[in-house]
Amino acid sequence: MRVMICVVALGALSLATPEVATAAPPTEACTLLTAADVSSALGASVAEGTYIMPSLKKTCTWNIQTGGSVTLNLQSLDFFNAGKGSMASAERSAASGVGDEAYFLGVGPTTGLMVKKGSGAFKVSVYSKSLNLDQRKTVEMKLAQKVAGKF
Repeated sequence: MRVMICVVALGALSLATPEVATAAPPTEACTLLTAADVSSALGASVAEGTYIMPSLKKTCTWNIQTGGSVTLNLQSLDFFNAGKGSMASAERSAASGVGDEAYFLGVGPTTGLMVKKGSGAFKVSVYSKSLNLDQRKTVEMKLAQKVAGKF
C-alpha cells in the first residue's frame, strides 16, 4: 500500500511541474535596438531604425548621420552555420562574450558579428568609413550583447 501511495504522489508531482518553454527567436529586428542604443555604441547620432521594405521585418538599418549605417539581420541557425563553412573569400575569427556562440565574418573591408542564441541567430554589421575595423568590431559586440539579451 505504501509503495502505491508513493507512486501516485510522484505521478501527481510530475504533472504539477511546469515544462520549461523555449521562446521563439524575435522576428522584428527594429524592436531589438533603439536609436539611442546604436548612437551610444557608435558615439555618433543615428536616425530611428527602418525596414528596407515594410513587409521584411528581419533586417533593420540605422543610418549614421555622418555617413554609413548599422544593420541588424535576424537569421536562421542554418545561415549562422553556413557562415562557419567554406566561404573561400571570407575571414572568420571567434568572438566570445555574447550568445551561445559567435564569430566575426569579414569579406573584403566589411565585417559582421554573427551570433547564435538559443534557437535563433543574428548578424550585426557596422558600415562606416570613419571607423577602423577594430572600432567597428567593438561597436558590433556592444550592440550584439544588447540584442542577445532580448532573445
